[in-house]
Amino acid sequence: MNAQREAFEETDGLLHQTTSLLDTLYDLAMDSDTLGNSEPEAVRLMTLLEIAREKAQEALQAHHKRGWD
Repeated sequence: MNAQREAFEETDGLLHQTTSLLDTLYDLAMDSDTLGNSEPEAVRLMTLLEIAREKAQEALQAHHKRGWD
């Protein structure tokens, strides 16, 4: 396997892990009724998690679109 392919696969794995972690954190926050809490910190946390989750998914899609060759 060439170095470019190895780097692609390593990045792909890390992006999948990041996306999965952010999805889990978001789901956990939803289950713990963070959204029902109107405190500014809770609202800010949910907003940051949602943005991070979307950005991770976009990065993974862009990575797949680019391919490894």
